[in-house]
Amino acid sequence: MGESQWWLYDLVVIAIAVLCIWNGAGRGILRSGGSLLIGIVSCLVSAFLSETISEMIYDNFVQDMMQSTITKRLSNADLSGNIRRELESRGIYLPYDDAQIADMIDDIQDENYVQQAALIFGIDKDQLEEMISESLDQAIEINDNILPEFVADSVDRSSKKISLESVADTAAAILRNDYSGASLEIEKNYIKPVVMGILKTLIFILITVLLSSLLRLSLLVLPSRKESSMGKFIGAAFGAAKGIIYLYLIVLLVSGISSMQNGEYPFYSSKTINQTYLFRIFYDMWR
Repeated sequence: MGESQWWLYDLVVIAIAVLCIWNGAGRGILRSGGSLLIGIVSCLVSAFLSETISEMIYDNFVQDMMQSTITKRLSNADLSGNIRRELESRGIYLPYDDAQIADMIDDIQDENYVQQAALIFGIDKDQLEEMISESLDQAIEINDNILPEFVADSVDRSSKKISLESVADTAAAILRNDYSGASLEIEKNYIKPVVMGILKTLIFILITVLLSSLLRLSLLVLPSRKESSMGKFIGAAFGAAKGIIYLYLIVLLVSGISSMQNGEYPFYSSKTINQTYLFRIFYDMWR
């Protein structure tokens, strides 16, 4: 199943809309309204719990493993060379050894030092800060042996930039061969935000599905009655609203899979999703 099956996404949207509206009209106001309320409550509870549970899972089962793996890989990576090359590609030539460059990188967090350095290079202070930040950031990201591919891809796609202070701390530790310190910074600034985002998405979906399934048992006690045309119409509206909740969960799931699979499954790629008509509306809205 690949890019040619993009229409299945739109088919899912249509199927969910039709089934939820039809089911809502058949169940009437009470049961459809109760089902919608359960869906909303489940999402709210899941949003509240997913952050805490994800943090607990990451801290206890992922963090140490990531840091130890990165520490081992750093000793085989030429990141100091990457840092030099990235700086030089932006016109910043530094005739110093790694330790001296590390001291200089530490100093770029000092406003007065940045101002003086900018005058030496003949450029604006903000421009120098941006050049150094981009150089250090790129030097770390381009090394495939350090960051998992899905992490590097997520960092590239993200509009949120890692702070100059964090990048500088990472680069300085690498240049001093402080692999433990560097791995801590890389794990904290690059890997954790991406992995936590995926964990929160999956746990949110899991809790929402489980909780709504349990709470839906309470609907069995509601009386079944013949609905008027208005009751069926309102029930259908409740069903449509519930369908939106289902679509939201599907968008989260597809977004999570697409961020992890590195192009291995074309069906979940951005290219396939962008070919859709209906699904893309919700995907662009909620991802």
